[in-house]
Amino acid sequence: MRGISAGFFLTFSLIAQTPAGDYSIAGSVVNNETGEPVRNALVTLTRVPGMEEIQHRQQNAQIWFPAQKTVLAGAGGEFQFTGLAEGEYNLAANKPGFNPFFATPSQPRSSIKITTSMSGVELKMAALGVIEGKVVDQFGEPVAHALINLYSVNINDGFRQIVSVRNVDTNDRGLYRLWNLAPGKYYVKAIGKNGGTYTYVGDSAPRYEAWEGFEPVYAGGARELDSATPIVIVAGTQAQADFNLKLEPAFKIRGTLQNYTQHQPVAFQLRQGSEPVANSRVALNGTTGRFEIEDVVEGSYVLRAMQGQATRGEIPVSVKDGDAKDISIALSPPVAVKGVVHYLGAPAKPRTKPPGGDDDDDGAEAPASCNVSLHEPGGTLDFGHAANAQSGNFAIENVFAGAYQVRLYCNGGYATSAAAGGIDLLANPNLLVQAGSPPPPIEINLKPGGGTLKAKVAVDPKPDQAAVLLIPAFAASTGPLLQGLFRFPGLSEDLAIELPNLAPGDYVAYALPQFQNVEFRNPTFLQSLTGGVSVRIEDGRTAEITISIIVK
Repeated sequence: MRGISAGFFLTFSLIAQTPAGDYSIAGSVVNNETGEPVRNALVTLTRVPGMEEIQHRQQNAQIWFPAQKTVLAGAGGEFQFTGLAEGEYNLAANKPGFNPFFATPSQPRSSIKITTSMSGVELKMAALGVIEGKVVDQFGEPVAHALINLYSVNINDGFRQIVSVRNVDTNDRGLYRLWNLAPGKYYVKAIGKNGGTYTYVGDSAPRYEAWEGFEPVYAGGARELDSATPIVIVAGTQAQADFNLKLEPAFKIRGTLQNYTQHQPVAFQLRQGSEPVANSRVALNGTTGRFEIEDVVEGSYVLRAMQGQATRGEIPVSVKDGDAKDISIALSPPVAVKGVVHYLGAPAKPRTKPPGGDDDDDGAEAPASCNVSLHEPGGTLDFGHAANAQSGNFAIENVFAGAYQVRLYCNGGYATSAAAGGIDLLANPNLLVQAGSPPPPIEINLKPGGGTLKAKVAVDPKPDQAAVLLIPAFAASTGPLLQGLFRFPGLSEDLAIELPNLAPGDYVAYALPQFQNVEFRNPTFLQSLTGGVSVRIEDGRTAEITISIIVK
């Protein structure tokens, strides 16, 4: 046994050891924005194994740990590694408050091939940003323990999604600080007093004397994201975002959870519209399910309670001139949203196998199908509530009660209709799921084929990327379609795209200068577009258009 252990450690040391040599690499770590040296950065040199070494390890089933050397950059950002063998290495630097990346005029990657000693190598680091501020009330007094939330906005499938990045509390002087922020656009919001859910048993409910609170507000005074001013962070930004809050009398929401499983955690969520409000302090009796939510100012809310992934319930609550009492929230398990796809038309035709084609290719085209997904308005993008539906029945599992948007993405064909209980989901893609009761089945008529659009974006100068936005001019559709176009820089041809399986009808096509972060399902954005090209799509035919104007 002793011999086996010694052999293992010998193998480990041989694989992890950096081969010695006569070469060196020297350089400096600098701030990418200012060019100033970054002192005390941790510089790491990691050897990249060659192909022969990789194959040798695989053949001998050896575990490999990367061989590294590290040094601290000096007062002038200088660093040096000596005793290096010829080979390929990765070079990186890290320091709190900086986002590392690498660049040199001759070596734009972090991988360096050493065949001789090198000097003058620059490791450039981008300073991360900071947002800080002070929170005071209407009398200029600091507000302690206010919860400050930092948000970013993502555009997913044409819908805006608010993402909570980080949150902090104000200190006793009303000050807060958000640090190490990567470049981007942010929104800062004071959403309430900080706290949490406290579960107790018996009569030991905590007693608070809180008597004032404030309405959630963004820095600058806006109540909603649409009118809030974003804070743009670039490398090294030091931004100030102060709040002047109006403190108001605060009340409680008292109630009971029905169908509550004793002594299991419950998450409470208080919302106004699609934006969250801080649940400052919640006291929950772990035996009876009775709860008290503190520090709630007057207003109309939706209160949601979630006991893990097992049950959920929500109820509208109005707080005015006193505590809201005797609120009852029924916790219900999720249901399955079921449906059926009716396949209209002939089955998929066999396709001719090209000479030398894959023997595993059975020569048949994939049948037309639709991806059916459910999304809560204003919620995060949830890929779990989806099903890929071909001809026959399908089910979307674990759907809690609430209002959802139904989205269809069809391939190989198009939906001629989609309905649930008499609701036309193409014209009105909203589905209400009641607690403990599955909604009517979703019925989709899917027809293979459809029309094709060939669009060319011809502009001068020629862009390397763009996007085509195709908007149906008829209500009963699966909505706008956005497709990106890309070409290699320097090539002379125009950007062109082909969109198949379109439902017959009239459309308007636009050329956009970018594919990412386009809120193409927002009616306000769509109404702002100009310079579109009208086109009619017919089943089984191809329409060709040229778009010469890029909408800005």
